[in-house]
Amino acid sequence: MVFGKRPFGGPEQVLQYLGRYTHRVGISNARINHADEHGVTFACRDPKNAARKTTLSLDGAEFLRRFFMHVLPNGFTRIRHYGFLGNAVRKANIPLIRQLIAQPTPELIDETPVERIARVYAIDLCACRRCKTGRMEQLRELPPIRNHDPP
Repeated sequence: MVFGKRPFGGPEQVLQYLGRYTHRVGISNARINHADEHGVTFACRDPKNAARKTTLSLDGAEFLRRFFMHVLPNGFTRIRHYGFLGNAVRKANIPLIRQLIAQPTPELIDETPVERIARVYAIDLCACRRCKTGRMEQLRELPPIRNHDPP
């Protein structure tokens, strides 16, 4: 038996996820800058600023541990260069595939996360957990807390 539920982001988010993780290897040779008995230095995105690239040096064991997290288990096949989920053709192919199998385009549901949880799981997040009759109201939204290193 398989348990499946609707993804929060909808089918488009699932396709984007599959397109990213079925067409690439863990790290390309072009990103590896240096490797020797002390470790591996490779190019990566800066975790504090994703738009900026930086280099990271790891000892050999840690590099291999992280690399092997991207190796597929036996029986799985990686799609490397082509397919209907390929990044270059995905947007054009998905509507065509829906048309060929006579599936209507899903309607985008415009609802808040609280409304979506109430609809999918039948849980009212705004009900008071103590008395069960009162309602919680959102007074304001707090900005996310970001840890910044001092300059």
